[in-house]
Amino acid sequence: MTAKLQGQAAHSTKLIENFAHNLNRLESALYNIDGRIEGAKENLAKLRLDHAEAQKIVAEPFPQQA
Repeated sequence: MTAKLQGQAAHSTKLIENFAHNLNRLESALYNIDGRIEGAKENLAKLRLDHAEAQKIVAEPFPQQA
């Protein structure tokens, strides 16, 4: 069984038969959302830099072209 938190993005966690354990899993999923969002933002910023660098490289002519 899985619990799914749905907003702008979906977050899910697996559940077991132990209620206290499930509550801890749900709390952990909620508390970690901010960290996951920050990590995603950092990854996106890095990907944007990599993309810009790749565009510069692609725009340059090949040295052996002549």
